[in-house]
Amino acid sequence: MKRSGPIQRRTPLKPGKGFARPQIERKPQPVYQLARPCSAAVVSTMAVPLLKTCSADGCDAPHVAKGLCNKHYIRQRTHGSTELPKRARRELVQVLEQGSKREESGCLVWMKATRGGYGRIGYGGKFYSAHVVAFEIANGPVPEGMQVNHECHNRACIEPTHLYAGTQVENMADMRVANRENKARGEKQANAKLTRQQVLEIRQSTHHVASLALRYDVSESLIRAIRKREVWAWLEAQPNSVPKEVRVRSETYRRLVASLPCVNCGIEGFTQHAHGNLGKGMALKTCDLFAFPLCAARPGEQGCHAKLDHGALFAKARRRDAEMEWARRTVQFLLGADLWPRHLQVPDWARL
Repeated sequence: MKRSGPIQRRTPLKPGKGFARPQIERKPQPVYQLARPCSAAVVSTMAVPLLKTCSADGCDAPHVAKGLCNKHYIRQRTHGSTELPKRARRELVQVLEQGSKREESGCLVWMKATRGGYGRIGYGGKFYSAHVVAFEIANGPVPEGMQVNHECHNRACIEPTHLYAGTQVENMADMRVANRENKARGEKQANAKLTRQQVLEIRQSTHHVASLALRYDVSESLIRAIRKREVWAWLEAQPNSVPKEVRVRSETYRRLVASLPCVNCGIEGFTQHAHGNLGKGMALKTCDLFAFPLCAARPGEQGCHAKLDHGALFAKARRRDAEMEWARRTVQFLLGADLWPRHLQVPDWARL
């Protein structure tokens, strides 16, 4: 059986004199338990290693090799000095002059290779941005953490007086001021499903989400997102640009629909004006025009109206299509029979 705890050993005091008290042999403690923590004063005086930077004058770029950054290391290895040789400077100036053209606006536009609208110049087996090279020749190295921006908003321009060292935030601010944002919004997007006018109508509509989704042939989640301004949030309605939808309430039309045979089973004499269920809810009454004739409950028969409301005729998805089709057929029948009330306007969803 294996013992737990420190090992005990009985050691004789003297030969023939019995045994002494047990001596405990303790295991050596680890070094990390014996070490004392440093005090705050000691920690504050400890040297903290800093990130090594380039040793060239005026350059704070990270160190790469031999105490220099990547750019100055290549210059040192190629030309023997971290400064750009006069010969190389003259060659670059000559290349910039030969590959550019002066415009009436004062811009010196690079006419050769470009990428994303910015000029590209090849030197020493590598390609560099032409406007950055032009800036460094005129003003020296670009400060660390900054970039070369255009004051003239012309990407191909290499005129040194049109260039300045700035940040990306400043560059984006200049772009917005010059209205050069390449951001398609609304109908300009390739996957846009609605127009500005339709979005404004959806916002001001009091119809149910499901009915609006069927009307504009989009998903219900998109209708909710438009109403919550999760999408198209930038679009603001102009005064009186979209009139609000008017819910028609007409006793004449209700009686006229109730006189027609049931749109589902065809029975006559027991029908009533039945509103579609798509526009109901939120304590709102649906429009009387979005309706159709259905037979009422009678002795021994539940009636199509009650069956539709209880979901006995169709499933939910099929019921939406059926209600829209029945309402459209009812309007078209009244128009074809010349029974449509003249004081009412034909709804857009009922037009063929």
